[in-house]
Amino acid sequence: MGFKGMAESSTAWLQTMVACGGKRITGNFIEYYNTTRLHSAIGFIAPKDRLEGRQDAIHKARDK
Repeated sequence: MGFKGMAESSTAWLQTMVACGGKRITGNFIEYYNTTRLHSAIGFIAPKDRLEGRQDAIHKARDK
């Protein structure tokens, strides 16, 4: 498949996702990824916790 075929395929996929509530699904995933999922690169805390400065308190609570 050439570039044009890939671009057409991607466009069709995106149109289908939008028609089927893809924005809601994507938004839900982003919310989960940033507020619930633990990330190993930042010490197994959620990015929102890191951004709001709660990483030290979280790590202290785990170490008890």
